[in-house]
This record gives sequence, C-alpha cells and structure tokens, in this order.
Amino acid sequence: MRIVITNVVALNGGDAAILYGMINILKRSFGDNTHIVVFDNDAAVASRYYPDIEFRQHIYAQLGDKKTDLNSTKFKRRRTRIQFRLAAWCWQHKLRFVSRRLVNTESLDNIRIYDEADFILSTGGTILVEHYALKPRIFDLNLCLQMNKPLAFFTQSLGPFKKPQNIKALTKIFNYASALLVRDQSSKQHLIDLGIPENSIELFPDGAFALHAPPHSSPSSSEGLNIALSVRDWPFFTQHDSTSGMARYIDTIQHAVTHLIEHHQATLTFISTCQGIEEYWKDDAQLAHKIVDGLPDNLQKSITIDQQHHTPIQLLNRFSDFNLVIATRMHVAILALCAHTPVLPIAYEFKTKELFEQLELQQWVQDIETMSEQSLLSTIDALVHQLPDIHTQYRSKIDALHDEAYTAGEYLKKALS
Repeated sequence: MRIVITNVVALNGGDAAILYGMINILKRSFGDNTHIVVFDNDAAVASRYYPDIEFRQHIYAQLGDKKTDLNSTKFKRRRTRIQFRLAAWCWQHKLRFVSRRLVNTESLDNIRIYDEADFILSTGGTILVEHYALKPRIFDLNLCLQMNKPLAFFTQSLGPFKKPQNIKALTKIFNYASALLVRDQSSKQHLIDLGIPENSIELFPDGAFALHAPPHSSPSSSEGLNIALSVRDWPFFTQHDSTSGMARYIDTIQHAVTHLIEHHQATLTFISTCQGIEEYWKDDAQLAHKIVDGLPDNLQKSITIDQQHHTPIQLLNRFSDFNLVIATRMHVAILALCAHTPVLPIAYEFKTKELFEQLELQQWVQDIETMSEQSLLSTIDALVHQLPDIHTQYRSKIDALHDEAYTAGEYLKKALS
C-alpha cells in the first residue's frame, strides 16, 4: 500500500502532531508495511527535525513561488506549472518521453510518486481556511483530479468559503473526493453550504488524539501548582484591530500569571508547539518573553520560558508533569488532554470551542475576542478548585476519543476500497 499525504506544514508542531497521529492510524488500518510519502511546505527542514518520516517538497512550492524563488518572474512560475500539468497528463497517457523533456528530475519523481500512490490524503488540521493562501493547496489537489487518483481529506476544520474562486475550485474537488473527514460541526456545515451531500461528510476526532501517554498519576499540588501556558500571536481579531486585540490578550495573560503565582503559589512554564525552529515563521517563545518581561522581577522568579523545539511525543510526555495547562494553541490543548492533564483553553477559532463542547467541558473555554481579566481569573479559580476531582473525568473522555480517532482509518479503508 502506497499513500501520499499532502499539504503538510510539519514545522508547525500542531501539524506535526496530526501527522504522527495520521501515520499511526493509517498503519493500523492498512498495515505496518504501508509506504507513506509526505509532501511538506519545507521538506528539507522538516526532514532534519523528523528524520523518521519521508518528506518531499510540496509540489506548488517546488515549482517556484514568490516566497522561495525570488529570482523567478510571475510569468516563469506560471509557465513552469503549466509544463508540470502537461507532463503529468503525458505521464498518464503513456507519453513519458514527452514528460521527461518538459520537467526536471524532481518534478518527474513527484509525478511518478502520485501515479504510483494507491490514494492521496490531504492532511488534517486547519489548512483550508481563507485566512491563509489556498492557491498552493488547490494546485496540488487538482493534480489528483487530473491524474484520476483517489483523494480523501483527513479530519480537519475548514471554511467558511467566501471568495468565488475558492468556492468554484474547492466545490469541484470536494465532490470528487472519496472521503471527507471533519472534526467539528461547523466545518461540516461549511461543506454543506457548498452543496456537498451531507451523507458524504463524516465527523472524527483530530488525528493527534491517536497519540497517547501511558497512564500516570496526577502530579501532587501540595507544594503549589505546576502550570504550563501556551501563547500565540493572533492577527485575525474580528471585534478589535490586530494591535489592540493583542494588547488586551497580553494584558489579560499577565494578570492571570500574577494571580496564579500570588494566590495559588504556582510555578509556571511557557511552552508551545510552535517554537524552537528558526526556519519557521512563528516562534511563540518570543511572545512569551514579551509577556514575562512586562512583569515585576519578583514574579519572574516563578516563571520559566521553555523555548526549545520538542517533538509531539516529547510534548506529550512533558505535559504529564503539569497540574494544569492553559492553552491558546489548540494542539497544546490536545496533547495535554492526551496526557490526561486538565486544560483551560483560550479559543481563537471555532475549532477549539467545538472540541470542548464535544468533551462536555465547554465551561472552561475562554474566547480570545471577549475574555477579560475577570472572566479568565474566575475560570482559573473554578478549575483549580476542581483539580482533585477532574483528573478522572478527563481521562475517561480522552480514552474514548483516542479509540474513536483510530476508527477514521477503517472508515478511509472502506471508502477507498
């Protein structure tokens, strides 16, 4: 069995967690000998951090884009992509001598890998939302249609789609797909709004729930709480402009840190899925430093900023050591949950809210748009008060999600047969 996973951004630690969960799920359903090739935005760097995975450069980027190929004109990049599409068509129609003349060796290898794949799987996560550029994703997905390869979408959050060019392209792609797996009801509705039949859309947990920490006891809190925090920049506020929205967010986090140290004798560690990779455009440790630098010196003594890169499995094990995780990054929340550690989530998109509604833990969610110092501190106090009893509640819910995550593989196997 040969499987291609495309549209991956493994330098984002949350996407890396999804990827490892997907690989676990696929190998359980399709066999340990399944050959998986991952097309990533930055394959060379991803290979250094995750050498156990076979990466190749995402096709659109490999053909040249204005971010990675500054010396190439828009006309040359367009011509290169047309030649690639023509080479793929010739390969499919047994005119491979023509394909060899049209593209370089790397492009020819990519065409061959797609052609030999039993199916193509668009990665899970939050890839298909209009906050981000969709043209590169659509290009690679259209290659599946052109080469008549089975295509499926792994569990993800997507939409809403407002731009006519995205609606036209993605509606065609979604209707072609053999399986559409989403992780929340909002994404399902966004597909239905495009006219996709409801019975072709299935709801499954995020792929990272296939990762699991071994059973452990809740850390003792007798000498004070050990708490992890993840923070992130967020430029897409809807009720504030980006600058004022982030200023409110930083101020609220600073008040929360102060409260935890002064009223709960807590020690705090800033740690995130997106940090420690200089080649990636985001490093949450930078924002953590900004937050901590604005606090009094006596409080800073109780705070550690972990700015190293950690693999998803390392993070999973690390979160087992905390009494509580306050998570803005959704996959920090998921990995902490998989470690059976209680989470107070700060939701920046609908995906986090829906996840905690599914877990019946929505009372702990704070909305990045509307949270205030008062709402966050009162929620922290309520959750801390329940920590002795809540550990067991979390464990049973997460164990169920872990088992359910693996059923996605069986669903794919049936849909693609």
